[in-house]
Amino acid sequence: MKAFLLVLFLKISCLAFAQYTTPTIEYNQKIEFSDDIEFENLQLSIDRQLKTYKLLPAKTSITYGRDGYSIAELIRGLELFLQLTRQYSECRKTMVPPDLFTTNQQICLDKFNSTINQHYVLYRPLLVNGDDGYASSEPALFTSYYSPDLDGSLEQTEEYKYPVYSNPGAKLEKLFTRNEILLDLAFKDIFAPIFWVKNSMFDQYLFHIEGGGRVKFTDAEGVEQKRYLSYDGSNGKKLTFVYKYLLERGYLEPGKASINQQRDYLEQNPDKIREVFNQSPSFIYFKVTDDEPLGIQNIPLTEKRSIALDRNYYKLSGALTFIQGQLPSYTSDGTIVRKKFARFYLHQDTGGAIKGKARADLYSGFGPQAELEANYTKSNGNITFLLPKKTSQVDDDNF
Repeated sequence: MKAFLLVLFLKISCLAFAQYTTPTIEYNQKIEFSDDIEFENLQLSIDRQLKTYKLLPAKTSITYGRDGYSIAELIRGLELFLQLTRQYSECRKTMVPPDLFTTNQQICLDKFNSTINQHYVLYRPLLVNGDDGYASSEPALFTSYYSPDLDGSLEQTEEYKYPVYSNPGAKLEKLFTRNEILLDLAFKDIFAPIFWVKNSMFDQYLFHIEGGGRVKFTDAEGVEQKRYLSYDGSNGKKLTFVYKYLLERGYLEPGKASINQQRDYLEQNPDKIREVFNQSPSFIYFKVTDDEPLGIQNIPLTEKRSIALDRNYYKLSGALTFIQGQLPSYTSDGTIVRKKFARFYLHQDTGGAIKGKARADLYSGFGPQAELEANYTKSNGNITFLLPKKTSQVDDDNF
């Protein structure tokens, strides 16, 4: 979760049993739905959301456009969608002779599309003059975030010298800056870290921006272990993006301030580290969790399926969301290209930098491709929310 700023909660509607409103309008045009990764991880993401929904008060509701939806209807909408994806998969298994793969794949996709458009109401963000993306055919702006890995130890050594802390409590959490905590070890005789890591100050800064990830370490028995780290609060101090300061001071040239170029500069100029991070005193605390980093309502994020939206507008998580945009990838010669994609996500996170009705941050997960997407995704496209029609029932013979 991109948790480096405090999220402001704007009370649009707050009644006895939470009733929420979103800035959406019904979108009557039919959409050609598809999923570029064939619904991978989607059931996991929906199962996690359903578990949370079923803990909410029965009278919880949300309004999309002119329509109100109870928590029971939201649950039904997700369960219905899982049924449709299973029917699509079964269709693919039974209708795909090797020589007719493309044709029969399209037949199954056409049936899937027809059923989705028949049983769901489509909504898009309601933008007005002054909103980002207003009057554009592709009004939504997409970025991406991921979960980095840290190389950790249970013991402090010369190699593993930077501490990772859980939240020390209200009296201490806002006391010290990033430099004081990491370089001066201000908590040393006050509060024990959960891990020591050897990753550079810059890599930890990136880890803090992403708001969570994994730490790899060797336990007391010499067994290699991995643990997830999730956001556990902050020191409440200002975050300044490193690249801005490096450009302002002339340490890097315009157009030459990529993540790798920032890292290289700080590695080659260790005497500048304290100066640079004095400008960004923000510090994030973490807790160890059994699952991937946690989003809203402690829902574990699911790679390539969770998105962060602006909590000022989208207060109730879990909306089934269809996104059309572009994602970066490498060519065989290492060039970065951007390709169109379409995919279903669930709203399961938020972030202080995610501002606007048509603004989404896509959670890409772990690994090199996830890091590439986090560093180079910035594209416009469309975002559509799917809510079940009031009488939606899907028969087995729809496919």
